[in-house]
Amino acid sequence: MYISGMAWLYKHPRSRFWNIGWRVGKKLFNRSTKVADHKEAEKQLAIYNLMADAKRENRLTEDFFNSLAGRELDRITLRDGTEKYLEKCKGATQPGTFVRYEMVLRSFLEFVHASDTTPLIGDIDAETIQKFLNDVRPRTSATTANFYRKVLNAFFTHALENRKIRNNPVKAVSTYKASKEEIEISRRPFTEEEIRAAYSAAPNDFWRFAIVFGLYTGLRLGNVVTLRWRDVDLKKQIINVVDIKSPDKLSIPIVSPFLLNLFGELRRRSPKATPESFIFPEYAAKYLAKSKGGENNAAKLSIEFRSILVEAKLLADYGSGNPGRSHKRGDVGRSTRRSVSPLSFHSLRHNFVTMLKERGASQMVARELVGHDSDAVSQLYTHASEDVIRKSLKKLPEVFK
Repeated sequence: MYISGMAWLYKHPRSRFWNIGWRVGKKLFNRSTKVADHKEAEKQLAIYNLMADAKRENRLTEDFFNSLAGRELDRITLRDGTEKYLEKCKGATQPGTFVRYEMVLRSFLEFVHASDTTPLIGDIDAETIQKFLNDVRPRTSATTANFYRKVLNAFFTHALENRKIRNNPVKAVSTYKASKEEIEISRRPFTEEEIRAAYSAAPNDFWRFAIVFGLYTGLRLGNVVTLRWRDVDLKKQIINVVDIKSPDKLSIPIVSPFLLNLFGELRRRSPKATPESFIFPEYAAKYLAKSKGGENNAAKLSIEFRSILVEAKLLADYGSGNPGRSHKRGDVGRSTRRSVSPLSFHSLRHNFVTMLKERGASQMVARELVGHDSDAVSQLYTHASEDVIRKSLKKLPEVFK
């Protein structure tokens, strides 16, 4: 046996090849050099010892030990791995979910200055993940920052399962807790007076329709803006859509006379529309268009809706300094976070559920109409019949007369 530094050369009595042996802690490892010539084996030993020195000085990734143990990982760059992962997700997730995943991962690529050659997936450590999330947190809520962490965790878990990395670095990164401000200022439903004020302030047919539709269906803004005529059965007076953030298929009866009249008027204005046509093609195109960061324009539409609430004097404009409604006075740019706004388009979803429950609708009916929290939840309850759902919806107040 020849010992040199950390690793050493030795021959097994029944083999003509030299082996390299090394110790990690109390464990012994070995790997065949695949050469019988001692000088050639010493060359490999010298390379391994150089790598070991670099490892001890934190100048080498853990790929060294995987290589020595004969358990080499697939060496793949972060950018290449991200593209392959997104391609996999594209057909396995809902469009809205995919867009959000893509946005987070492309933001991470930008943060680490990923190129076509560096860094490797295995070079990303918990410290880098933490720095990225700490950069995100000041301009988002704790919930959003934790969603970023969730996406990264899914990505690195996939990499681990496919032998791209030894450990998932996200596991060492903790989730964020909501700030006192975020807890105190939470989303709330509109009052009926506020809904009518927003409707009056709406600048066009799309936003007037969206407010009424959101109130009486509880659907998200993404579902509203991408609604197609195939999703609306005016004869049966029912809407059939897939929740934009989950695989839930939702069937929502149209019981509001005001909403039915809106649909009738929109249909009369679109005589050439096909079942595949978007009801509001201009807004659908705006929503589905990708920005430079790769995400859709949902945020822009949310800001547009916020401007309606400002016009209706339900929220203050940015820069006013009112708590819960703007940037802090004097703060501008991406590095500052807008305080949590108590009203948004999502508040109409709160209105829908609140109105249902205040009028005696069961939890089962509410879940049937707005979707389920998870696959596990959907398996734990019985589906409500359309007749039961329609009766519950008919109890909702007619806010628009």
